[in-house]
Amino acid sequence: MKIAAAPYNKAMITAIVVTYHPEPKALVALLGLLAAQADAVLVVDNGSPDEMLASVRSESPSHIEWIANERNVGLGQAINLGVECALANGSDAFVLFDQDSTPSKDLIATLDKAYWDLSASHWVGAVGPAFADARSGKLQPFVRIGFPLNTKIVPQDEQPVQCDYLITSGCYIPAAVWNDVGPLDASLFIDNLDMDWSFRARAKGYALFGIPSAVMDHAIGDRLIQLPMNLGDVMVHSPKRLYFSSRNRVLLYRRPHVSATWVAQDIPRFALKFLRLAVLVKPRRQVVRAMLLGLFDGLAGRSGEPRYRFD
Repeated sequence: MKIAAAPYNKAMITAIVVTYHPEPKALVALLGLLAAQADAVLVVDNGSPDEMLASVRSESPSHIEWIANERNVGLGQAINLGVECALANGSDAFVLFDQDSTPSKDLIATLDKAYWDLSASHWVGAVGPAFADARSGKLQPFVRIGFPLNTKIVPQDEQPVQCDYLITSGCYIPAAVWNDVGPLDASLFIDNLDMDWSFRARAKGYALFGIPSAVMDHAIGDRLIQLPMNLGDVMVHSPKRLYFSSRNRVLLYRRPHVSATWVAQDIPRFALKFLRLAVLVKPRRQVVRAMLLGLFDGLAGRSGEPRYRFD
């Protein structure tokens, strides 16, 4: 049986940011926030224009380290490259960020303290912040998987919330845990990477916690649209992202470390999502095509970069 972690010692923490054609001013602001909090900041870029990167670097703190991939190798591979570099540089822990996230000024310190406080009584794998959608302003819940429905816990106070998975952006992971659980599955490319890693960590006995006192804004989806007939609003991804989310969830269904309860409730949820998007979200033809291609490739066990064009 695993025991709680050792008492806190000051750790070297690296903030790792993955970028892909980012908005330059927003990225400069994010890097400034992180440089003031982390011991080191590392940017892994996936094929953005050289001119744009040069402009961002000239306006960002000089001690930030950069890895520039010639093409988009995917979010998973980019994060793995960043973590390898951070570990080689002696980092004890790291916090992952998307380019469209805006952390509070004390987010990293808050997550670090929460991790070690919780480690006195739990075997903690990772902790993550509460986040509000940057478009709607709505605070997003932490999730405990259940059947037929998940339990969604919107933070009401500052008490940590034990949950079954954490999103990638804002996730604080100690090096020792990463080495035990393993890297992200780069073959998934982008969607469901965080869920797969969370399930692997849970299967090894680690607990995951959401930390309401750590706050971050984060953009979900490509756009927010209002559905007709007062059916509410929905975050919509591009057809390419819909392909990945459809394919990768099917790939996860067959993995031994994935919660059977999640599979049982996600299959009907996916069916309802397919119908809602196919009927209510434009461009319908592209949406249906992308999701069907993802479904078929998932069933066929295909991963990696897609063989199709979505533009």
